[in-house]
Amino acid sequence: MSKINFFALGGLGENGKNLYVLEILKEESDEVNDIFIFDAGLKYPTDELFGVDTLLPNITYIIEHKDKVKAIFLSHGHEEQIGGVLEILKVVSVGVFGSHFTISVLEDMIIEAGLNLADYRLYRINEEKELKFGEISVNFYNVAHSIPEAMHVAVRTADGLIVYAPDFTFDVNTNSKYRTSISKICDLGKEEVLAVMAESIGSANINRVNNDVVLDRVINDILKSSNRVIFTAYSEELSRIQKIIDLSVAYGRRVAIIGIKAQKIVNKGIETGYLQIPPSKLVSLKYIDPLKDNYNNDKDLVVIVTGNRHKPFYMIQRMCRHQDRLIEIGADDHIVIASPTRQGNEIIAAKTVDEVYKIGAKYTNITKDIMRSSHADSEDLNMLYSILKPKYIIPIEGEARHLMIHKKICVDHGFNEDNIIILENGEVVSFIDGVKVNNPNRIKTGDVLVDGSVVGDISKKVLKDRELMAEEGLALINIAINKEENIIRSLPDVVLKGVIPSNIQSELIDKIIDVVMNELQLQIRRHKYVDYDYFTEVLVASVAHEIKLMTKKNPKVIINFVDCIK
Repeated sequence: MSKINFFALGGLGENGKNLYVLEILKEESDEVNDIFIFDAGLKYPTDELFGVDTLLPNITYIIEHKDKVKAIFLSHGHEEQIGGVLEILKVVSVGVFGSHFTISVLEDMIIEAGLNLADYRLYRINEEKELKFGEISVNFYNVAHSIPEAMHVAVRTADGLIVYAPDFTFDVNTNSKYRTSISKICDLGKEEVLAVMAESIGSANINRVNNDVVLDRVINDILKSSNRVIFTAYSEELSRIQKIIDLSVAYGRRVAIIGIKAQKIVNKGIETGYLQIPPSKLVSLKYIDPLKDNYNNDKDLVVIVTGNRHKPFYMIQRMCRHQDRLIEIGADDHIVIASPTRQGNEIIAAKTVDEVYKIGAKYTNITKDIMRSSHADSEDLNMLYSILKPKYIIPIEGEARHLMIHKKICVDHGFNEDNIIILENGEVVSFIDGVKVNNPNRIKTGDVLVDGSVVGDISKKVLKDRELMAEEGLALINIAINKEENIIRSLPDVVLKGVIPSNIQSELIDKIIDVVMNELQLQIRRHKYVDYDYFTEVLVASVAHEIKLMTKKNPKVIINFVDCIK
């Protein structure tokens, strides 16, 4: 009897945090024999998660079954796919398999985290490689995406192939180095395919641009009619960066690429030949020196501002405010936003446009309907399924609406609705002898919040405090006191942030000092030994009450006693 389980620890009902698990069970029991992991990514937070840098999947289940984990297969080098791999490798000794480019990006992440590369088992594979794990064999094929060497994974089981198919298109107009290996998919389609797990992010795309004519025309018009042009682009979108470079060079333009995080990806792209820039056209910008009047405003210059998430927008804002050390944007510049907004950066993108207009610079937004999508739409999905002819389809990667649109696409094209499996994170689908069966088990999932180097130790109270400070402000009060003798050394020092208008700030500070001093003196008179932990709570309540009376605001109040012995 053959038994297989599949579930997601992240990536269903959300964009990012992709982590999918395939389990091969022992024939004679329900005990797990082999675990294979497909990708382990991160997700960027929305604005309400104040101070949180990233979200990672909860990998408790993987840790509890770490002895069963046979391999991690990486589809490509985007952070949504590999940003959580290090957290697994810290606790699970397992081989990681990916293309040369993907593993190179992961290696940089390991080095950047201060870890030793030699401690990890990283293997470079290509679509000609077949891996063996006992009776299980694994093959790969290349797919077109916005980053080099993206791949799909095909696991050959006793009941047929299980194909993991994230982020791809069948676009034949893209660079030949990025194209999908249709012949390899056709070879797999000759076998029995039990299930395909394919992406859903692009399922809602309509009227996709099938060639680059429109985009080329827009960029060409800008390059012909503008002086210095500054493009924004996400650092991982190497194919888009290459297009900007190619068109710029064709117009005799010199090109500069800036962005701290981008430089590593760009360098990796140059090393592997996926990013090609004529040496004579690549320039390195020098720091602005007002005394020498070197503002890097050459009319033939194209500047590509790169980074992940909000970085390109943030850098443009700094350039508009003349805070950047390399570029000062002026009215003669043309700013081109070629980095469509993503979840969590909509506000900063809108503010960036305002800053550009304040300067009086020209502005062009290259919208999503002009750019070629790097995600599978209905045509791509139907083509994949028509070749592979799977018995079951499991939509992955995307919000709930994306998954349901994906299902509708399949039903509209004749697939049996009962064989299209919509899951939530942690929900398990099982196959016994190649037939789907109900599985009541639910795997623990959730978000692990990452704040700087702190992973998973951010409580709801901390987030609430951050939200309060962002909306209502902060009152910080430092009190110098000799706790042993209960002697106040000086008047409290009060710092207010985002609480009140400046015209009444001094009045409020005086009032806060009076409240603190009165409460302090009262406590000292009444108690020989003051419980300063309890007294802190009393002071916070009193100060917050006084601020609310005067300002109608309810800021976060922090009391800090500085114990001064002398």
